[in-house]
Amino acid sequence: MKVLFASDGSDCADRAARFLITSLDKAIKNLRVTLFYVDAPVLDRVAAALGERRIAEIHQENSDACLKGARRRLKRSGLRFDECTRPATPRRASPSMRRRAGTTSC
Repeated sequence: MKVLFASDGSDCADRAARFLITSLDKAIKNLRVTLFYVDAPVLDRVAAALGERRIAEIHQENSDACLKGARRRLKRSGLRFDECTRPATPRRASPSMRRRAGTTSC
């Protein structure tokens, strides 16, 4: 079983992590979880002023802060998981929007 677990660092996401761990306890051996976070986009002029490297650092800091709780819970449970973080950009629209637009790549 594959689970894409999106976390925004909220209490609700923390409760969802607990639910995932406790309700799927029997399937953990076959469970594949990807912990996912999409960061808010940065204005073009801000990105130009700060530079690409600093913007990447900001996205990573935001990701680390928002995934901290879920990551900790998943590690404590012994559940193996991958992480995927992305800065939001117009081309990284939802899958249904990409299908309508005729593209499926991220």
